[in-house]
Amino acid sequence: MDVTATPKTNTVAGTVFRDEDGDAALDASEGGQSGVTVFLDLNRNGFLGADEPFQVTDSNGEYRFEDAPSGSYLVWQVVPDGFEQTTPETFFTTVNLEGGATLENINFGNREFVF
Repeated sequence: MDVTATPKTNTVAGTVFRDEDGDAALDASEGGQSGVTVFLDLNRNGFLGADEPFQVTDSNGEYRFEDAPSGSYLVWQVVPDGFEQTTPETFFTTVNLEGGATLENINFGNREFVF
């Protein structure tokens, strides 16, 4: 009998939101931010490389990587012009994925930059 194992894929998902009150929490009154690039920083250098997976948030500010690679790396957003990031405090989230892991609520908050 020839049995071929189906590789398990990892998922990373979350929301980029407009943090109107700057409290670093996604409140019920705050909406998602569409058109924001979120990427998996596989080489951990803080920049989106040509060979690194990325997603652009949808109209609800949501993103999802269905086939995220196994291993340890960083999840970053490209902060939109005119905004400052409020969460996470470190600007990125470290993930460690193996064998079909699902990590959700890897969220990013942005507040409009006030001069």
